[in-house]
Amino acid sequence: LQKETIDLMQSHIEQILKNYSQWFGSKEKLDFSLVISKREKGGGYVRERAICLGGLKDSTYLEQQNKFLRYLSHELAHLWWYGAEHNWEDWLNESFAEYSAMMIIREIVGVEEFNSMVQKKIQESQNTSTIREMDRNNPGIQKILNSKRTK
Repeated sequence: LQKETIDLMQSHIEQILKNYSQWFGSKEKLDFSLVISKREKGGGYVRERAICLGGLKDSTYLEQQNKFLRYLSHELAHLWWYGAEHNWEDWLNESFAEYSAMMIIREIVGVEEFNSMVQKKIQESQNTSTIREMDRNNPGIQKILNSKRTK
C-alpha cells in the first residue's frame, strides 16, 4: 500500500483502539500484524496476533473510508469479544463486534451515518431465520449474525 493509505489506516486504528480501550477497558498488550488477504469471499477475520482483511487496495480504502473504518473496527473489536462460543451463540461475538464498529462510526463519522446503518440493518434483518435456527453455511448468514434483531 502507498504511504498515504498506510498513514490513514494507522490513524484509524489508533482512533479505534483508543475508543475501545476507553469504552471496554484497555488491553495489556496489543501486538498484531495487519495482513492483506487474497481471500475474495468471506470478509476479514482475526487471529490472536493478526487481523486479515480482504479487498484492501489503495484506491478502495481512500475512496470508501467509512466502509473500511467499519471493517477495521469490526475486526479489531474481536480482540475484546472473541470469547463468545463458536456454536449458535457465535452471534454474540459477531453482533458485539458489529455494534462496536457502529459505535466507532457514530464517534468518528457522526450520528447521521450511525442512524443510517441502524436502519439498513433493520431492513436487512427482515424475513431472515431466527438466530437460534441459523445455519453457518447459509449464504445469508452475515445478515443474521450482524444485522439480526432478537425476535
